[in-house]
Amino acid sequence: VKFPGVESVTGSARVAEAVEAAGGATSGGSLRNLHVLHADGRETVADLGRFGALGDLDGNPYLEDGDRIVVPAIVARVSVFGSVARPNLFEYRSGDSLSTLLRLAGGALPEARLDSAVVIRFLGANQLDTLAVDLRPGGPDLGRLAQPDDRLFVRGEPQWRPAREVTISGEIKYPGTYAIIEGRDRVSDLLGWAGGFTPLAARRNVRIERRPEDAKDDPEFDHLSRLNRSEMTNSEYQGFKSKLALRQSSYLIDFSHGTSPHPDQDVLLRDGDHVAVERLQQSVRVDGSVKEPGLFQYATGRSVEDYIRLAGGTTTHANSSDARLTRAGSSSTLQAHDVRVVEPGDFIWVPEKKEVSTWSVFKDIMIVAGQAAAVILLVDNLSHHNN
Repeated sequence: VKFPGVESVTGSARVAEAVEAAGGATSGGSLRNLHVLHADGRETVADLGRFGALGDLDGNPYLEDGDRIVVPAIVARVSVFGSVARPNLFEYRSGDSLSTLLRLAGGALPEARLDSAVVIRFLGANQLDTLAVDLRPGGPDLGRLAQPDDRLFVRGEPQWRPAREVTISGEIKYPGTYAIIEGRDRVSDLLGWAGGFTPLAARRNVRIERRPEDAKDDPEFDHLSRLNRSEMTNSEYQGFKSKLALRQSSYLIDFSHGTSPHPDQDVLLRDGDHVAVERLQQSVRVDGSVKEPGLFQYATGRSVEDYIRLAGGTTTHANSSDARLTRAGSSSTLQAHDVRVVEPGDFIWVPEKKEVSTWSVFKDIMIVAGQAAAVILLVDNLSHHNN
């Protein structure tokens, strides 16, 4: 104990009170094998571990005047793991049965398979034995005695009441967490449970965020991610892009045509998914080499050129032929001349022309002219030689 010595207690005190008055047992002190030595030579063994776990008063006997309590060190343990209330290591006491171990661990959980529990037992320094035991009420092995260092494993029923949950947030009526049945429930089902869209919902860009299926460390991907494009071979670059796509964790679903998208897009939900419904943006952003970049009110029927004109038109350094549009809520980028319909929230970017060095152009012309002159001279020499 922490403070050995003489303690004064009341006439109705029990062993636990005296041990507590002495500061309690140390980290290596026994709670199941305490020796109570009486003045008349009798000896009682107290089991405060059993008393604390099961409320068994026999393990916490009354004290008599002059008693001496000896708290020894723990010398043996047993363990209980699996589908029990308190899986842990427990101090061993001679006479413990498998039923006692199960009770010390708080009893079996509802999903426990007591008919197929397993005891791992040491037969020597290194040799192990595996015992299949039946611990069901009235089972033949409940009274079997445990031994020091026994490991009792209580298996659980597979897939016992699995908790499969998804969350939804944003512009829907009842955001929150919902239980799902994997293999049955889809995104449209979740939107229905959540009360449907609000008037401000961007139905075209419903985002489902999902943990990547393969999030394992990939040394090759980590290596390639530190390289520039010019440092990769063609095959390395394509492999890198493929691995990057596999790590994508969010996808867009279009609900703009009704309560359900195309059946192929109405994907089955999976545990841990998050569905985000963004707010509808009634503007289009134009930036880059335009005179007045900014946000402009969305209007049905306006083209890319219309929005660029609203931004004051392009500057003298603009590369209009390479203008691009990025769709709202995604990383999908298109060449502006391929865009038929501009949608709310889209982003239009007009890049600058590449700077051209006069000296570089002159140098390139001279190199090409020199190469052409060499070819002409070679042809002339060959013709003279043939003549």
